[in-house]
Amino acid sequence: MSLFFDSLKLRLLLLASIPLLRRAERRSARLRELLHEESFVLQIRTADGVVGYYQLRGGVLSLHRGEHRRPDFVQHWQTAGDALRVMLSRDETDMLRAIEAGQCRLQGRFAVALWFNEAMKIARAA
Repeated sequence: MSLFFDSLKLRLLLLASIPLLRRAERRSARLRELLHEESFVLQIRTADGVVGYYQLRGGVLSLHRGEHRRPDFVQHWQTAGDALRVMLSRDETDMLRAIEAGQCRLQGRFAVALWFNEAMKIARAA
């Protein structure tokens, strides 16, 4: 049952990120600037079945369900619980610990991950 709830919570977290980013976009010149950079697709997936991707295109960041055929960057988590724990943490070293522990694999253009990290920091602060 915990697996089901962790998967549901992760989906809700991904969905909640879009309104937070939209609100931050209205308040932050830096985020508006970031949104007009090069297009990308950042996919988040778990071994237990949660799959979605963020797509930046034409200044608009959107979230989609399912798997993208050619993502620019992929976060592959062992479980939705691992992803939740790290994504909700304010300690940036938790991501490094998850990678070292084999809970998360990263693949692709790391500039996309850096972009997303900066955008989420701005959204949290707004």
